[in-house]
Amino acid sequence: GRRAKARHTGAFVWGDSTDADITSVAPDSVTLRASGGYRLFSNSNATTGVALPTGAGSWYTFSDRNGKENFAPVDVDTVLAKVVALPIATWNYKSQDPGIRHMGPTAQDFKAAFGLGESDTGIATIDADGVALAAIQGLNRKLEAQSSKLEARSAELEVRSRELEQKNAALERQVAELKALVQALADKVNGGGQ
Repeated sequence: GRRAKARHTGAFVWGDSTDADITSVAPDSVTLRASGGYRLFSNSNATTGVALPTGAGSWYTFSDRNGKENFAPVDVDTVLAKVVALPIATWNYKSQDPGIRHMGPTAQDFKAAFGLGESDTGIATIDADGVALAAIQGLNRKLEAQSSKLEARSAELEVRSRELEQKNAALERQVAELKALVQALADKVNGGGQ
């Protein structure tokens, strides 16, 4: 590389053609600068792996349909139920200061719940993302079903309300008629008694 400076013991530094120094930040560390981006492949034909595009701040996983096979449908309602039951906690890695907190499930619980990934000691972000998206679809389905029930109940209540309004109006007419009859009788009685 160019203008790469390893200033710490056990450090590896590589720099691209940028006309500026790139230096190590700690002993036993790796520092790389590739302003054109990074691609790391995990198979021989370069169809699976991860990339960090130019200027990006997070990795993306290659997820081309053409590199996948054995597609199977997902029961999003079951996934949602498993996400709800999945123990989530905050924690720190034993190798980090206890003040550096993280949040999420353990890989063992994730593997037991969903059966995804290579092992029960790590969670691939592509699997966590897929579970999250499926759970969102499950939640959406649940909300739509509840919304449909509420709309149907609301329509029933609206019909019932109209019926009650009509009955109430009829009762008010009858009460008015009765009041008129009572008044007429009272007038006759009072007028006839004079």
